[in-house]
Amino acid sequence: MDGFGKVALPAERETGLGCANKRECTSQLCDLSADGAEPFTLEGWKRDVSRTPIIAGCLAGLAFLALLALMQRKAPDLLVSQPCTPTQTCQHTWSLTSRLGDIITYYESRIGQRAPALRLLGIEFTAARHPAIWFPDYGDGHKSVIVQLTKQARFHRELALFQLGHEAFHLIAPTPNLRTTYWEEGLASYFALAYLAQRNLPDGRSHLTGKNYQLAHDLTAELARLHRGSFDRRLKALRHRQPSFSRVTADQLGTAFPKAPANLIRQLVAKFPALSADRSKP
Repeated sequence: MDGFGKVALPAERETGLGCANKRECTSQLCDLSADGAEPFTLEGWKRDVSRTPIIAGCLAGLAFLALLALMQRKAPDLLVSQPCTPTQTCQHTWSLTSRLGDIITYYESRIGQRAPALRLLGIEFTAARHPAIWFPDYGDGHKSVIVQLTKQARFHRELALFQLGHEAFHLIAPTPNLRTTYWEEGLASYFALAYLAQRNLPDGRSHLTGKNYQLAHDLTAELARLHRGSFDRRLKALRHRQPSFSRVTADQLGTAFPKAPANLIRQLVAKFPALSADRSKP
């Protein structure tokens, strides 16, 4: 069962619309309307608002906060898990964290175990334009990795699940400081969509944006089609020969998937375009 808890309203913050926060806006409006200069009329209020930028700014800020609160009451916080009811067979409802474990389990069931060298710390949201994984260094000798989803995905279940599925694939054999290939990026999107379909979750194909990502997925899907029935087995065998997806050579890929034409192999092992062209990734 998929279910998520309600989100608490965010802490008040500077709105940039004429006042520091909702409380200040309220006090300013009260102070300004209590001077008794003239009886209140709608036309007079409109005139004063138009002449007093700080009031207009505060009202705009209040409207924005009200809209934000309404949106967040309707949209679930995907990091919040709720205890299941006594009639349900679960302990807790799905969150992005528990979903990440399910995604990794699904991938491992198809293509083998995840490389255990990196310590998986969890999920965070980033103000950057694109999701990613990154590798913080705490100076303790441990290699760590964090999954980043875009802040737009925080309350957008379909987008979050697709981004999480894609980035989770990069956790199978992460390679810090190595540019990925079309092969690895294509596999990440291919398996993310396969996971969503297998679990009867919303299809995230509409979130496969960017021509390079679409091309990487289509090339990988074609390779899988040519080896239908043996794709997973061949991919698992290739991982034993070369654990890093982005270090696979044309000869290795061609040997593992002999039905693929040479041009398809060359495209797949090519380096994915520069980060500034399609994706921001540490």
